[in-house]
Amino acid sequence: METMICFYIKQERTIMDIVLNSLSRWIIFFAVILLGISAGASLAEEVLLVPFWESMSPTDFYKWYEEHESKLVAFYGPLQIWSAVIVLFAFVLLIVKRESNPWMMLVATICSLAVLGTFFIYFKNANTAFLAGVMDAEQLKIAIKTWGQWQWIRIALQMGAFCATIYALSNNPK
Repeated sequence: METMICFYIKQERTIMDIVLNSLSRWIIFFAVILLGISAGASLAEEVLLVPFWESMSPTDFYKWYEEHESKLVAFYGPLQIWSAVIVLFAFVLLIVKRESNPWMMLVATICSLAVLGTFFIYFKNANTAFLAGVMDAEQLKIAIKTWGQWQWIRIALQMGAFCATIYALSNNPK
């Protein structure tokens, strides 16, 4: 009877391990997809929108920005938030699994949270200033250039998270 109980407990752990392994791989895979979309979308924003903004007069820019700001927020906000949430969830799952090497997911988590941090450190105020529409042509030119530089920081962080997550997925074969 005692042998049977031990076998049952051992079998239950094995089933739990199988479930956690499968779940963690799928969550990490989903994180790779979200991070790739997020990094690619941010890159597109930088290489397409910033030059477009730079080509506009202040009046045209402020009008365009007022019309499109809510769409940008509605697209990029959830994408970046959910990317960070899924990456954090994957990292926690690897810790719960007692994975021997969850460090790449930690790197991805830090990078993803840093992407969100850039919003509060810089983008929130910059976007508010764009909406206010009070900068003259020279100030706006500098503001858009600065916005683009911060965007490159965000892209680098997103690419760091993306690459770290791919590495974590490739080193989680179970």
